[in-house]
Amino acid sequence: MNSDLGLSPQITRIKPIWMQVGSAVLFFVFIKLLLSYIVLSSVAKVTIEAEFDHADSVRIYYSATHHFNEKLSKQSQVFASGKKEKRDIHLGDRVARRMRVDLGAQPGSVKLYSMEFHSHFGKTVHLQPGQIAEQFTPQSDTAVFTLMDDYLLVTSVSNDPYMTSKGELRYRNIFISIVLPLVFSYAFFLFISNFSWQAFPAIRDLQHKASSLGTNIGSLDGIRGLAALMVLAEHTGVLSGIGALGVRLFFALSGFLLATPFIQEPSRAVSYRYMSTFIFRRLKRILPMYYTFITITMLFFNKGPQAFRHYLFLQGDGHLWTIAQEMFFYLMLPIVVIAIFVLCKGKKIFSIVLLMAILLLSHRFLTIDVIYFYGYGVH
Repeated sequence: MNSDLGLSPQITRIKPIWMQVGSAVLFFVFIKLLLSYIVLSSVAKVTIEAEFDHADSVRIYYSATHHFNEKLSKQSQVFASGKKEKRDIHLGDRVARRMRVDLGAQPGSVKLYSMEFHSHFGKTVHLQPGQIAEQFTPQSDTAVFTLMDDYLLVTSVSNDPYMTSKGELRYRNIFISIVLPLVFSYAFFLFISNFSWQAFPAIRDLQHKASSLGTNIGSLDGIRGLAALMVLAEHTGVLSGIGALGVRLFFALSGFLLATPFIQEPSRAVSYRYMSTFIFRRLKRILPMYYTFITITMLFFNKGPQAFRHYLFLQGDGHLWTIAQEMFFYLMLPIVVIAIFVLCKGKKIFSIVLLMAILLLSHRFLTIDVIYFYGYGVH
């Protein structure tokens, strides 16, 4: 079976098993903390609904600690005097666990009706007047909170009135906080249990190409080449509108090639050895080049939070949007093929019905409230 999957028979293993499991557990904790501090505290924009008794603007200071500075701040457009208005302050997915909200540069009064914190990685947090009073502290001695029926009145007798958040802002997302760390920990366990430089496809393919089927279908290579030309024609402006077709061809080919081994031998779906090897091969083919590219283009250019979100497949700027989609497909594939094997017992009609049901349920329930594919600045 190993030869069919292109794996090297000589594999360097870390022993004993408790060391592998312990390393995976520590990696789980590390990834969970990383997601909490860098992803679930990332803010895309803040929306403030307020009424000033004078024309002024709001400035948001954001930080991972209690310290704030001008470099990490964004300012809204001016609020008109005596008019209830909404203003968006775009933070650009910056880590904002702590916030300071400057309610203008002049003394006076501000009626705060609501504050909304938007993220690409969790549900929008809506704060009503009472919640704002609970979660923010006014500037001592100069700013005062007065909770009214439908707004929070903030009055100040000095310049630059502001309020600071009491706790840390973190969004809730079960998939990101629980499921994703488990998936990465399992991938890490596979990596340390089955490591061999010679087995990496990027190196092995230099000597001979071997697919997971053990054979190579030449006609599909031609279709793959045609799809690549379509995408190239789109990005170079030679033939506009054809790139989407090329992308669809790539996804269709991937679905066909990845599903074929399980169609040929359905029992592979419940073989831990085969499935772990199957997944490990996918990771080896994608991760080294992808992580190298992200490190060079983002991490080396002081874009740490963006780089880590790309490492974790939660963000895909520009042409990288497809990578997150592919990794999610690899995550779902074992679940789907196991369900088909267990529930359908190899009956093709039942398998087709189950696949259609999974498709409809996914479209209905796997919304952006559950899983976020963030690319090109949108969900």
